[in-house]
Amino acid sequence: MHWIAPSEKNADHAALEKRLWDAADQLRANSELKSQEYSAPVLGLNPGRYVGVAAGEAVSDEDFKEQLETLNEELETLNIGARKLEKTIAGNVAEILEA
Repeated sequence: MHWIAPSEKNADHAALEKRLWDAADQLRANSELKSQEYSAPVLGLNPGRYVGVAAGEAVSDEDFKEQLETLNEELETLNIGARKLEKTIAGNVAEILEA
């Protein structure tokens, strides 16, 4: 559906009506995406649907725990770096705002 501005309504009313039509269009689009299991080709939300998915290799519980531990250590290292950057950015912003 497309919105057509009525000629006899004031500009505020027409603008509000257009926003409502746009919101309704967005809701319809979201419903269509959901009905397709979020597989809209334009959005690329489910590439496996179009190119296939290979079966993963079997991993033992011990190997999984080892991989998880390695990834967790890497995550903690990245989090430490992120906290340092956050402090640096906060300091820079405070310095700029004081100037």
